[in-house]
Amino acid sequence: MGQPTNINMLSQFGFRLIINRLPSVEYFIQHINLPGLNLGAANQPTPFANPVPYSGDLTFNDLSISFKLDEGLQNYMEIWEWMIGLGFPHDFGQYKDLMERNQALNPEKGELYSNITLAILDNKHNPKFEVMFEDCFPTMLSDIEFGSTDTTIQYLTANVTFKYTLYTIKKF
Repeated sequence: MGQPTNINMLSQFGFRLIINRLPSVEYFIQHINLPGLNLGAANQPTPFANPVPYSGDLTFNDLSISFKLDEGLQNYMEIWEWMIGLGFPHDFGQYKDLMERNQALNPEKGELYSNITLAILDNKHNPKFEVMFEDCFPTMLSDIEFGSTDTTIQYLTANVTFKYTLYTIKKF
């Protein structure tokens, strides 16, 4: 008793990601994090020296994705347009355009948010776990840094950070 039944190690290559709203980002993904959790604590005062701690609010860390940029910037622009539509920096028409694009992508649910599914694979590339992030939306899209001092070609990478309401893990 107490011995592990599976002694295979989890590989950093063992993942597949599906972003319903960003189909051209999926192919270029380099890194993704499985966000951690934080369970706050509420302290109940007592007449004694130490208060009694009880579990408090559960918060989820952000979901971060790193991806290579395609030459036509299609994957970057999908995220950029989504964020511009959510933030409508110039006029309300940008929000309307986002809603219309959403209707075209998903006629049944013209939603502003998207689910993201992370499949964690075993060493034979079979899915072992499915992590479902619900109601995701991007909150940060990184800079693109160009430079002319490198002597070798460095293909450009961008990062995007998402907020979401909840994630669940299902074992296969």
